[in-house]
Amino acid sequence: MVAIDVVPIINIPGYGDTAAVTVVDQLKIKSQNDRALLDQAKDLVYLKGFNEGVMIVGEHSGKPVSVAKPLIKKALMDVLTSSQGTLRSAAFISLALG
Repeated sequence: MVAIDVVPIINIPGYGDTAAVTVVDQLKIKSQNDRALLDQAKDLVYLKGFNEGVMIVGEHSGKPVSVAKPLIKKALMDVLTSSQGTLRSAAFISLALG
């Protein structure tokens, strides 16, 4: 795999600040083609990250992800809809963030 710099933004109990790296190591994922293992890794990290994760950067640092996500989503929507009517981009962000 290609080495990349991971930017920690969420601390997840049991996985730390770099959950993706931790789970990739635990599951011994060797390639982006390890589809089943990658799906398993995503399932492990996403739900626990949303329910138990805590933001560690930015204005929402210290807040649970479940509290910070709608606030960040709203801020992104506000910026996108206020800048020259880019409503299509805002709709895409809304869909992407759930």
